Amino acid sequence: MKAENERNSIILEDHCERISEKMGYTILPSMTDISGLAWLSRVLDKSFKRAKIFLEMYIRLYPNDANGYIEMARYYEELNDEKNATKYLELAKKRT
Repeated sequence: MKAENERNSIILEDHCERISEKMGYTILPSMTDISGLAWLSRVLDKSFKRAKIFLEMYIRLYPNDANGYIEMARYYEELNDEKNATKYLELAKKRT
């Protein structure tokens, strides 16, 4: 299952990379799309592993955007991991 979850994010990134090559400039998946995929995975599908992969992608592609860190904090709150939830909220504060 981990391979399938990772494949979903790889497909999205590969798609954007191919388009970028054809267009001659970098095109990234939008923050809204990545956040939406993470939300769908976490809330509707209850696939926390897949949600985490998308949230990690969000933070990796948009490291200066506080929303990715806030979403990761929510992810950890839902797993009752207050330590990591607090960590990501603190990281979000540094970006606002």
